[in-house]
Amino acid sequence: MFNYLTRINKIMKKPMNKLSFGEGYSLGLYYFMFIFILQILIRVM
Repeated sequence: MFNYLTRINKIMKKPMNKLSFGEGYSLGLYYFMFIFILQILIRVM
């Protein structure tokens, strides 16, 4: 989990012009999944 967050942090620190469309798209997808899973965990708790 921590490795995942540091990876996102590295991608986020990149200048936007260096960020390819594929990377941006997958990052958005990962972010959506992360929020979705987080909401499920909160509901379960």
